[in-house]
Amino acid sequence: MIYWMAGQTSRFRALVAHDGVFQPLSMSGTTEELWFPHWEFGGSPLDPTARGVMEKWSPANFIARWRTPMLIV
Repeated sequence: MIYWMAGQTSRFRALVAHDGVFQPLSMSGTTEELWFPHWEFGGSPLDPTARGVMEKWSPANFIARWRTPMLIV
């Protein structure tokens, strides 16, 4: 959630991130818990509809808007 907030608001003076998802497509290929990305995005990244949802909500697409300093733990 912190990565999403970083690209959507400059309300905070600093952010702290811990184990967040920066790119849902990458997460889908690197987790052993496949149920979570399939449930949250409506399918696997191979499904065009689910892939579109992953791209839409990916914090990586909004990194150009990041202005707030972030501590990544």
